[in-house]
Amino acid sequence: MWKNTVQQGVQKFPEAKFVVNTGDLVDNGDVEEQWMWLLNEPKDILTRLPLMPILGNHETQNYNNYAYHFHLPNKSQTDATPEGSVYAFDYGPAHFMVFNTQYSGDSDPVFKKQVEWLRNEVAKTDKKWKIVLFHKSIYSVASHSGSTDVKFFREHLAPLFDELGIDAVLSGHDHTYTRSYQMYAGQPQEVTKDDEGHVLNPKGTVYFVGNTAGPKFYKPKNEDFPYAAVSGQPKKQMFTGVTVQDDTLSFQAYTTTKGGSTELYDAYSIKKTAAKPNKVQNAKATLTADGQVKLTWTAPGTGPAVEGYRIYEQNDAVAPNWTATVRHADGTTTYSYTVAKKDPSQTYRFVIKAVSGRLNSDPVVAEYTAGK
Repeated sequence: MWKNTVQQGVQKFPEAKFVVNTGDLVDNGDVEEQWMWLLNEPKDILTRLPLMPILGNHETQNYNNYAYHFHLPNKSQTDATPEGSVYAFDYGPAHFMVFNTQYSGDSDPVFKKQVEWLRNEVAKTDKKWKIVLFHKSIYSVASHSGSTDVKFFREHLAPLFDELGIDAVLSGHDHTYTRSYQMYAGQPQEVTKDDEGHVLNPKGTVYFVGNTAGPKFYKPKNEDFPYAAVSGQPKKQMFTGVTVQDDTLSFQAYTTTKGGSTELYDAYSIKKTAAKPNKVQNAKATLTADGQVKLTWTAPGTGPAVEGYRIYEQNDAVAPNWTATVRHADGTTTYSYTVAKKDPSQTYRFVIKAVSGRLNSDPVVAEYTAGK
């Protein structure tokens, strides 16, 4: 079934550049035979298209098996295991961020480090579209929707995605199909469509659960889910084609059968026409009398309205995944931020970006060089 689903997806979207599986790649991560099913059955496709894996709870019996089968970057500095389970990549005008949902809870240090990693990734990217991928869906309609860890993610990750301007979240875990409304502050948002049916410059994030590529189907719960725009269980394998273009991000979900027939189940498209803000001016980094590094800059004088500023250090010299944010205030043109108690003998290259809506400005570097 997995092989057939991948084949039908590639036939429907022949220009696809990679395949994403949102977790539970196998049923039992300890069983090598199941990894061979995953990789060998559609090997004619997977030897020419990358498979971008996401860790699910069924892979966790033996973390080594996940790491052994994929060649993934391990640069997130989050201490998440297995290695490579937290990573990011670019495709065209989109930045994809893969999050490990095996960590949850207010006191979990790996969860907190992943949150800082997401903030850092969003601060650094110059891409127009920002997409998060993880396994345990926070807006779904089957039995996992009420799980303790899912409730935690809904409470903590949804506000984070609001803050970061995430356009879409793709996930799995609850084996049904769900597309949310545009969600912001935990509430569905009203949208406007253009003449071509694109949702135009929407507020908030849209969340997808793609049902299953295999045989396991969950039954939707018999209750009202106010966040669900489209949901159901057609009891057929499903795939979703995601089309990334400069101004549009489109999703087409299809059912498929072993006989090879496909049928459109849902379609959704976002159009983003907003322009990115102009960059900040006069950025400087100086040493204060008490040995701290002070950043100063001037707000852009023209262009789209600025809502805030994102700051990071180009070489992670402050701390792994360190970022800072400063709110923009109407009528204020000069801003500053003090990086407390840093080593004055160190060289720092701070990057400051203006933020307007979901978009970062071009970067401006304020460098502090030791001894100068």
